[in-house]
Amino acid sequence: MYPLSSLNVGLYGLSLLSASFASFNRKLGLKNFARFVSTDKSYNYTPLKHRSAFITSSMVTSNGMKPLNHCRRSARIRALTTKYSSNFLIEDSNNTSSSSASDTKYKHGSRRKTSTLKNISSKAKEKPKKKRVLSKTEALSKKARNKAKVDTLPRTREEAIRLDKPQILVMGIDEAGRGPIAGPVVAAAVYCSEDITGVTDSKTLTKEAEREILYEKICKSPYARWAIAVVDAKRIDDINILQATLEAMRNASRALVVRPNSQESGGQVIMDEASAGINGCYVVCQFNDANGIPISTTSKIDPGVKDEEFYALVDGNRVPQDMPCESEAIVKGDGKEFCIAAASILAKVTRDRIMHEYDVLYPKWLLSKHKGYPTALHFAKVREHGASPIHRRSFAPLKHMTFGKDGEVISDGNS
Repeated sequence: MYPLSSLNVGLYGLSLLSASFASFNRKLGLKNFARFVSTDKSYNYTPLKHRSAFITSSMVTSNGMKPLNHCRRSARIRALTTKYSSNFLIEDSNNTSSSSASDTKYKHGSRRKTSTLKNISSKAKEKPKKKRVLSKTEALSKKARNKAKVDTLPRTREEAIRLDKPQILVMGIDEAGRGPIAGPVVAAAVYCSEDITGVTDSKTLTKEAEREILYEKICKSPYARWAIAVVDAKRIDDINILQATLEAMRNASRALVVRPNSQESGGQVIMDEASAGINGCYVVCQFNDANGIPISTTSKIDPGVKDEEFYALVDGNRVPQDMPCESEAIVKGDGKEFCIAAASILAKVTRDRIMHEYDVLYPKWLLSKHKGYPTALHFAKVREHGASPIHRRSFAPLKHMTFGKDGEVISDGNS
């Protein structure tokens, strides 16, 4: 050990004094920096909560400065402040409008606008909105709405056929009533040369009054020829719904091509109008002249056409056998072709009218509300009152039930 002397004591005291002075300078420097930030409005400032702090690269964003973090060395403050102050200019959002265009160019890019710290934190929490995936039901309903926006369907396939044979008459064929558990199945065959605004798939025409208006326009259009075939519930139970539908389509098309001239023609019963008071299967047909007035079914559809030749576009994936003319099937054709859509409207309106008449004859089943379709209300009425004469006994749940002579329920099939 060195001997204690006044020189050693002096040097030791001087070293302590210099260390204290250096520590005081560090504290003073931090306080001065904090005071500068708090008084200069160009900086977004959060009061320092620690004795020392520094700015990191992750703390300087395009939105401005974030709160300062803790560190021991004040030298980093000066170094990092000098580094980032040359790259970014943090300005008050209130003063952005007064700045000139010449001040917006900097060494590392354009001026970065900042907002208050409150806006910075709120923007940081915002997440990009994800596109919501539609469910199957929503997608179908959206598709139906898009279809409904189409005023009138085109004649794409019809025009392509008439390019090769200009004189050919293209008819559309569609049905209504395959799904219900009561009432007939109805098919319509339509030739309509006039473009009628609003003719589209009948399923997208949700208002019954709208369908009625289009029905009248189609039936009264110039040179129109149309036929509607009705197949009752008894016939459906005998040959099944698919064969009954194909039979109705064939009967309707035959009425247009063969030109029936008597009440009984080609094995078909020709009636003046469809009605719930008519039993069995029958066909209603009408031909119009140039003014839309009904004429004899033996007259030609257009005096300018010498030999009438027909071509049928059938909605669905199959063509009925023994069709009276050349035919082709178009899947979902009622939403693609004008003539098929016109046929779907005539078939739908005719069947709805028949079901309204049946509702008067059989009021217990409330047929006007559900048109014979298998709704919860309809099932409840069947279990309560049994089956009416127009119910399809081959359809579930009726085929699992046992009925009496007058249609009353003997067994519901669950016991």
